[in-house]
Amino acid sequence: MPLLFAALFGPLAWARHHWLGSWTYDLGIKAQLLYNCTRGRWLESSVEVQHYFGDHLNPTFLLLTPLYGLLPYPGTLILFQCVFFAVGGVIVARLTARWLPGEPSLVIPASAAYLFQCSAGNLILYDFHETAMASTFILLAIYAFQSERTILGLVATCLSVGCKETGGLDCAAVGTWLAVSRRRRLLGTFMIAGGLAYTYLAVAVIMPFFRGGRADSLEHYAHLGTTPGEMIGNIFARPYNLPKALLHPVKLLYVAILLLPALFVPLRYPRTLLPAVWVILPNLLSTRQTQYLARYQYDACVIPFLALAMLECWPRLLRGPASQRSRRKLILATVLALLLSNANSTVFGWAGYVLPNVTRRAAFNELARLIPPEAPLSASLNLGPHLVRRQFIDYPSIDWPIDRFPDLPHRRARYALIDFLFEARHFRTPAAEVRQRLAGASYALEVERNGFALYRLVDGQT
Repeated sequence: MPLLFAALFGPLAWARHHWLGSWTYDLGIKAQLLYNCTRGRWLESSVEVQHYFGDHLNPTFLLLTPLYGLLPYPGTLILFQCVFFAVGGVIVARLTARWLPGEPSLVIPASAAYLFQCSAGNLILYDFHETAMASTFILLAIYAFQSERTILGLVATCLSVGCKETGGLDCAAVGTWLAVSRRRRLLGTFMIAGGLAYTYLAVAVIMPFFRGGRADSLEHYAHLGTTPGEMIGNIFARPYNLPKALLHPVKLLYVAILLLPALFVPLRYPRTLLPAVWVILPNLLSTRQTQYLARYQYDACVIPFLALAMLECWPRLLRGPASQRSRRKLILATVLALLLSNANSTVFGWAGYVLPNVTRRAAFNELARLIPPEAPLSASLNLGPHLVRRQFIDYPSIDWPIDRFPDLPHRRARYALIDFLFEARHFRTPAAEVRQRLAGASYALEVERNGFALYRLVDGQT
């Protein structure tokens, strides 16, 4: 199952990137960050914040710096993400063999239920996100604790925590699993408290320090309060407001999509879902729609705990004299559920977006070769990931170009590479309006090919 997953989604994700389907957010940002790190400019970014820890607190991601130094291409991150996530399918198979020792026929369906649900495929197809690494680290931690290898379990948990500022919730979820399912209450309580404290410090103290203001992700929870402390206080002080946020039809559908591969069985045993509450609650409380569509990276830390809930429930379904027939029904129902789950897959949507670029890639390559190496550049969001091997890259916006980072050595892009078709499709900005903005900002057209245009800042402008 892991080999099949990697062989299927790896090439699909790479093809999406190659034919201009990936974005500066998030692949371009991550690739430029690692490029800067390999050049000694640690954690320097030019897209949104100057110090990357002001955007995301993810020290585990920096472990990929040596790999990117050897293979300095965004495609390296895409393929690594796919392979590393697929390793989680191996761990699920090992857990299944351990927890259901008399049911070898269920090992493959269990691994498939984890890997081939729509959330997993959608995660791999949408750029690169270090939270995909967290998913595998979570499963490794569970397997280590299950095998009484506590040190390995703690190390894997810490690596998961280091994948994002909210990684402390992963630690709290693992701690809840230890306390509820393995009766290791002291260690579980310690991990819950430590994880929650880490997340609070990351969001309320560390990130604002590097950003020079509060974390922008808090904007999606403004209905709960203006600061992390106020949000937590309002949750406990006004719990009657939570059902309105949690029981929205779209969010209920989101939960149903996530539970479908497990055949909704964990709902019969709510105790098995307690660990998942920590990691799914931020998505359900958010006002940002992408967090509860099961189409982006936000489910990466949820699906491991749903897989655990599924595995803990399966033994209860297979008890009794009719277990052989129950086993066949379970396998068949899982296969059908996975097929239904992938009705929410983004494969066809992305294919429809990148196919027109198959014949345009050569024109993009021609214009990209005209840009001097390391020249400060602004590029349409779908072009940025292919041009990030430079200290300064930005993207056009409503008030572009602007001097956002006066402390950087390059205060303004010398070149601008625009995909007029992309700007019109995704931002509804006509080519004439883009040209007018560029002319008003003292950029002159150098060359135009097949919907792409390269502009250069007029000499004398700074």
